[in-house]
Amino acid sequence: MSFLFVALICAAPAAMWAQELPSSTGETGPSGLPLPRFVSLAADAANMRTGPGRRYPILW
Repeated sequence: MSFLFVALICAAPAAMWAQELPSSTGETGPSGLPLPRFVSLAADAANMRTGPGRRYPILW
């Protein structure tokens, strides 16, 4: 019984740490929209880079 009590006491702070942090850092991009931003594409097909920078090739 005491093991269950200790486990619950230890799990409470972990549950609080696992909550989502606010994503708004106040940064804006050149368009004035907040960063990071996630948008939907209206086109049926889109070209994307294979990595996070401009040095990565475009995937067709």
